Amino acid sequence: MGHGSKVILSSHLVICCGILLVLMVVGNFINTIQTPVTKSRFKAKMKRSKSKPELD
Repeated sequence: MGHGSKVILSSHLVICCGILLVLMVVGNFINTIQTPVTKSRFKAKMKRSKSKPELD
């Protein structure tokens, strides 16, 4: 029984470590995607605000 519980514990640790790694990778991935997207959106907003007085 004791040996079996040890195996379950170690597998739980491996799963937890795997989930943490995945979360970190996903977080970095989202950050790298969002940064250029937000920058391009900000630039688009700036262009729109600058072009509005020109249209008037």
